[in-house]
Amino acid sequence: LDKDTITAGLLINTIDLAILSKSFSWTTSYSTNDFFEYVLPYRFGNESLHNWRKSVLENFGWILDSMENQTDPSELIKFIDDYIDINFSFDKRYQRIPEPQKLHEILQSKTGNYQDLAYLKAMLLRSFGIPATIDYVPYLADTSGSFYFAVAKNINGKFEALLPPGTGYLFKQNKIPKVYRRIYSKNPNSLFAIKELSLSTPPFIGHYHYEDVTSDYVPVSSVEFDVKNNDTLYYTAVYNDSMWRAVDWAITKSPQIIFQNHGQNISYQIMLVVNDSLVFE
Repeated sequence: LDKDTITAGLLINTIDLAILSKSFSWTTSYSTNDFFEYVLPYRFGNESLHNWRKSVLENFGWILDSMENQTDPSELIKFIDDYIDINFSFDKRYQRIPEPQKLHEILQSKTGNYQDLAYLKAMLLRSFGIPATIDYVPYLADTSGSFYFAVAKNINGKFEALLPPGTGYLFKQNKIPKVYRRIYSKNPNSLFAIKELSLSTPPFIGHYHYEDVTSDYVPVSSVEFDVKNNDTLYYTAVYNDSMWRAVDWAITKSPQIIFQNHGQNISYQIMLVVNDSLVFE
């Protein structure tokens, strides 16, 4: 829908600066597909449009001087990850703010929620030609909030998770029900591709294209429920912030419905949307 709102100036500048980033010596490790999927796109989610590439080069262009003639992107990935972790901090007061901070806002505040910090890392990485995107947990199980982190593709073609300091425990304490990766290309199996735009769906699940990468982070198994209604859109939900919140979806034509690739040792409930609200069957 951006075709109705994005300006020609922003779109042209995005393309120009993205192509410029291909000239950096470490980008020879990446394919054309990497560029189109994880460098060129100007969005990570549904955040407000703004010219973050221009701001990144104005505020962080000095990083390029220290990376001259570097052909392995690993050093730059680590530098950006460490720099953000040291100079920007998580602040739980930002957790309830629905809109990610724009680049100039977080540069001024030096704080943000996990989404803000992940977007900041990904913006720097893309501006320097390194394929990057956002992996996210719609809702953490048996606690509160969602969880975001940037991922960057290394010289071996593998994505590295750039976790905020002190968050590794989440992957060891049965808090991760699902992990999705935000992608640009169309995923025909995503709910966003299948549903009508007017259909109300829970946050994170039907708002854009994504790839399920849960098994990259935690042991997974399938979750099965008996259901009353065939051809109905059902959701699995976890208990989060005193409510049951959806983390995955499925449709079935039989009395049983199976949800794939769920984090293990987590309590799930099956729910559906009625009058724009998530309810038990």
